Amino acid sequence: KEAQEKYVLYGSLGFAVLLIALAFVAYKRKKSDNKIISEQKELAVFQREEIEEAHKEITDSISYAKRIQSAILPPDNQVKSLLPNSFILYKPKDMVAGDFYWLEKKDDKILFAAADCTGHGVPGAFMSLIGHSGLQIVVEQQRINRPSEILSRLSQIVAGSLLPEDGEDKIKDGMDMALCAIDTNTNTLEFSGAKNPMYIVRNGAVE
Repeated sequence: KEAQEKYVLYGSLGFAVLLIALAFVAYKRKKSDNKIISEQKELAVFQREEIEEAHKEITDSISYAKRIQSAILPPDNQVKSLLPNSFILYKPKDMVAGDFYWLEKKDDKILFAAADCTGHGVPGAFMSLIGHSGLQIVVEQQRINRPSEILSRLSQIVAGSLLPEDGEDKIKDGMDMALCAIDTNTNTLEFSGAKNPMYIVRNGAVE
């Protein structure tokens, strides 16, 4: 009977030790898992904060680029002064755009253009800046006011600005444009287009 009691006691003690050992292992594993989960949460929060910061920097940069691009567009008072019976519909797809319009008075001619650059967003915006500065160079510095000649010179400037690196394929970016000139002395309209036509509404008919 004493031997049986000893066996029961030892067995109970052994079982208790086994339970304690299992509980300790489970506790250590849970603690380790909790540490891993906590580290993963911290990493996820850190990565989210990094992404948010990068997104803010990109958005701020694009917003500033929009301000720069908006500054090259003719102000409303200039448009109304030179073309009183006109209106402009300008709805870019992205915050910055590859489309732009241009207006300038040179001598006795009022020049205006609508341009559609290849690409949209940031790449298109770069092209619009090249197109705008090219127009200013041709009209202001080279003093050309004939639409066909302006487009021809502008084409050379754009091509020269996009020379490919050695060994690379030729860059095919550019812009479509409709360019007009109103002679204020003769009240005549000159037009030249690069893949963009001109529509005239006269007496209710579209030509």
